Amino acid sequence: MLTLLIADDEFFILENLKHIVDYPALGYHLTDTALNGRDAMQIIEEKSPDLAILDIKMPFLSGLDIARQIYEKNLKTKVVILTSYDYFDFAKQAVRYQVFSYLLKPVNVNELKEILADAARAIDDRKQRDSKLQEYRHLQTESLLQHAAPSDIASADTKESDITKAIIEMIRSSYADPKLDLSYIAEKIGYTQNYISSIFKRNTGLTVVQYITQCRMNAANILLTVQHMPVNQVCSNVGYSNPFYFSKRFKQYFGYSPSECSNAPAASSDAEQPDIK
Repeated sequence: MLTLLIADDEFFILENLKHIVDYPALGYHLTDTALNGRDAMQIIEEKSPDLAILDIKMPFLSGLDIARQIYEKNLKTKVVILTSYDYFDFAKQAVRYQVFSYLLKPVNVNELKEILADAARAIDDRKQRDSKLQEYRHLQTESLLQHAAPSDIASADTKESDITKAIIEMIRSSYADPKLDLSYIAEKIGYTQNYISSIFKRNTGLTVVQYITQCRMNAANILLTVQHMPVNQVCSNVGYSNPFYFSKRFKQYFGYSPSECSNAPAASSDAEQPDIK
């Protein structure tokens, strides 16, 4: 059952929307309602409903304000804007915020049902992509940890093996953090930069910086090819603050630009595995 939020500052319109269709029969559970944009945004941030039907004009935050915040924060909630003819041209500007659809007041029942069905399919597709991506990341982590403790490392090198594993785990879990670099890792692990650099290079064949870049680039490739996420969002999701710099590094790494990813293969699981010695 998909979760649904409806927000409108007109009480009687909101009450009508709550009962206008049989939401459970369409696969939705109406979990929350709101009479202003501030409350609606709080619900979205706290509960992450699958779909939000938002009036375009509300106190504190408009439906478009909320759509913009959802887009900028890369939240999962899909948005349907509820508007009148007076604001319809204004509502169409929300395409930049990836608004899913629009509903004109007074709401037509058949149109609402059609939009809910289309949204359900889109949400299901997104959840399947998210599941595949999560499975991919889980397999990557398991593979890396298995490689990080090879049986041929002598017992005298157990300390080096543990440090290598700790570095790999930190990079795998924190590559989206812009602060992640060699000095950050050294401070967290409690050893000098030169010491962990030499250990990591000896056990993986890669420098720490090379492996950070490798994880970020392959994660970016997955987000672009599997999630179809916009480049500026991918940039911030893999630890870069400048989209132009990210695009340059991405093309240097893969040989094609982020915008060409629709025709490019997703990163393979082997691509993220350092060759542990």
